[in-house]
Amino acid sequence: MAKRSTIGENPLDVVRSESPLDAVVPGPSAPAVGRPHLPAEVLQRLERLESGLKNAGAEGAQLKGELAALKSEGARDRAELAQLKPELARLAAELAALRDELNQLQAALRTPSDLPWWMRGRKK
Repeated sequence: MAKRSTIGENPLDVVRSESPLDAVVPGPSAPAVGRPHLPAEVLQRLERLESGLKNAGAEGAQLKGELAALKSEGARDRAELAQLKPELARLAAELAALRDELNQLQAALRTPSDLPWWMRGRKK
């Protein structure tokens, strides 16, 4: 029987050899490289866009804070309105009663002398 050279060795223990692709496409363990070599105008525009993006993010956070404050103020106003609705209903009922009383008083005070002269009433 022929002897094999791999007897007694685990093939998974073999150290991975360097691949030619490692030179072309760096692996995840490769150090991060900075920005590629770009023209100065492109780099300036990129910096302006990045600063504008940061400013927009800051404004967005500020607007979120203002929106939260407005929502809490709206909730407070709705609660206050709910407390005022029964009082408003009571005042409306009281006003209706006063109008009825006024109409009754006006009806009781009508006399023929209140009629205009062309309806045979007295001249005032």
